[in-house]
Amino acid sequence: LRATLSYPFHINGLDISLDVSIGESRNEPGQLPADILLRRADQAMYEAKRTKRGVVRWSSEVGARF
Repeated sequence: LRATLSYPFHINGLDISLDVSIGESRNEPGQLPADILLRRADQAMYEAKRTKRGVVRWSSEVGARF
């Protein structure tokens, strides 16, 4: 997804550039409820935005910032 959006779009003679921030949270089946996984992915996404790294996987260090 990041690679696809890394190239500018040409629309009506304008170059439009996008940036993507992705948060990832993993789970073994039945381990954590969906709402916790979504919250962790959201926290990781905001960490990706804050650090400008693009993609961040949730970890206890990421969760400690929120």
